Amino acid sequence: MRKLSTLSLLLSFFLIEGCASGGSDKSDEVAEPTARARAEWKIDLPFDEYQLSSSEGAVVFAAQERLTADCMRSTGANWKEIRPGVEEVSSRNKRRYGVIDEGIAASYGYHMPPPGPEVLQRLKEEQEREKDPNSKIYLKAFGEDGFGGCARWAYENLLEGAPGADLDLYNELNRKSFRMSMETPKVEKVMTEWRKCVSRGNYRYVSPIEMSSDSRWFSGKAISGNEKKAAVVDAKCNRKVGLAAIWVQQEAKIQRNLIGANVKYFDDLKEIREINVSAARKVLRAE
Repeated sequence: MRKLSTLSLLLSFFLIEGCASGGSDKSDEVAEPTARARAEWKIDLPFDEYQLSSSEGAVVFAAQERLTADCMRSTGANWKEIRPGVEEVSSRNKRRYGVIDEGIAASYGYHMPPPGPEVLQRLKEEQEREKDPNSKIYLKAFGEDGFGGCARWAYENLLEGAPGADLDLYNELNRKSFRMSMETPKVEKVMTEWRKCVSRGNYRYVSPIEMSSDSRWFSGKAISGNEKKAAVVDAKCNRKVGLAAIWVQQEAKIQRNLIGANVKYFDDLKEIREINVSAARKVLRAE
């Protein structure tokens, strides 16, 4: 299992991005998407209010890097701080309801487009800094199990005073709202229309999730023309019948009801987020 890095520590609070497709990374084979294309991915849901936004995540990341570096220096170790990379817009739910952008589908098929250059640079620097998990510096930073050391201390420091919360419950509710939304009459009706639409291109799938998860798309090293063709048909049909638009409306209603049924729990999540971000900003102001 990969060690719990400074970034994964802060993101470990929220484990689910969505329930739709992913696939292996073949991002070096195609050009990165434009900022305009990224903006078209933005889909907001009520649960998002209880997660770190992209900009907040960057603040927490920077503060955790600073605290980790301070801790490492106190042990006599040198630790290079890494700048956070931030996407132009939040794209947390961009594949939750299938592929929705025809331009992205035409270039990447069902594979995830690469992150922006700042994020790629951060990933490269993290990989270089943490390439030897058996080194003394690594062990000081992350501990023997990859979940301790100075990085854990920094993580906990930024959550001092925050209420406890069952994070598994958040993931359970997130999955529950997705499943329930698929079973709503309006989504079932529009899903039937989507199936009819893609069948005209000789595709037989129950849902965009099944279509995007077909193992054929991930069996080779390159993104195939057949995959791109299928993804474009999928995205066009999604837009034509209004699948994603109706689906997000139905799931938003369900999530609001779940929040209402678990008020104390979601209040605690909101407080955790606020304490986390406030503590991070305080650390950075003290530079």
